[in-house]
Amino acid sequence: LTAGGIIRLLDYAGTAVFAHAGALQAGKRGMDALGCVIVGCVTALGGGSARGVFVGEPGGVFWACEPIYLRIAVVAAAVTFAAWPFIDGKIVNRRLARRVMNWLDAIGIGTFAVVGASKGMLHGGGDPLIAVACGVFTGSFGGVIRDVLTGAPPRILYSHQARSAYASVVAVGAAVYVALSCVFPSPETLPTALRLFAPVAIVVAARREAWTRGWRLPSYDERGAGAVDATRSEAAAIDTRAKKKDGVVAAGPASPWSWPSSGGRGAR
Repeated sequence: LTAGGIIRLLDYAGTAVFAHAGALQAGKRGMDALGCVIVGCVTALGGGSARGVFVGEPGGVFWACEPIYLRIAVVAAAVTFAAWPFIDGKIVNRRLARRVMNWLDAIGIGTFAVVGASKGMLHGGGDPLIAVACGVFTGSFGGVIRDVLTGAPPRILYSHQARSAYASVVAVGAAVYVALSCVFPSPETLPTALRLFAPVAIVVAARREAWTRGWRLPSYDERGAGAVDATRSEAAAIDTRAKKKDGVVAAGPASPWSWPSSGGRGAR
C-alpha cells in the first residue's frame, strides 16, 4: 500500500466521520431522517465542493467525478440517524467516546488539509496562498455550512463556540504541506510519505494540544458574546413555554428518534 493509497483511505474515513458528526448535530437539532442525511453529506463534502468551485477543478465538484465519496457520506449519515438513539444510551464512558471522536476528527481534518492543498497546487496555478486556502476550505468549510443549516454560530469563526483552535490548525497543516512541496518538489529530495504524513501528524498534534490546553485565537470580550447567547437562549425558552401554554406546541409520542434538541459538538 503506497503513501498515496493510505491518504486515500484516510480521506474515506474522514468523510465518514464528518458525515456522522453532521448527521448527529442535525438530529439533536430536531431534523428528520432526510435532514440528517443532507446535513451529514454537506458536512463531509461541502469543503471539497467549495474548493472545486473556487479553483475551477475539471469536472466540477469532486464527488460527481468520484461517487464513492457521496456513497460513503450517505451511508454514514443514514446509519448514524438509525443507530445513534440506541447506541447513545449504551455508552458507558462518554469522556472516552469524546476523546476517540476528537482523535478521529483530527486525523480527518489533517488528511483533508493535505488533499485540499494538493488540489490547490494542481489547479490553482501553483500559487502557495491559493493552495493553503484550498486546504482550509476542504478541512473546515463543511462545518461552516453544517452550523448554518442547523442554526448554530459557525464554530470555527467564534472562539467561545469552538473552545479550541480548529481552522487555524488546518491552515498550519496545509501550509506545511505547501512548504514541503515547494522546497522539495520531487520524491528524490523528500520521500512522498514524509511530505504527505508530516502535515497530518502536525495537525493531529496541534489539535490534541488545542483541545487539552484550550488553545484558541484571540477575540473580543467573550463575556459579552456569552451574554448575548444567554439572552437568546432565555428568550427562546420563554417563547417555547408560552407556545406550550397556548396549546401551540404539543408533546408527541415517545420514540427512539425523538432526539434531544440541544446542539452537539460534531466535526468542523
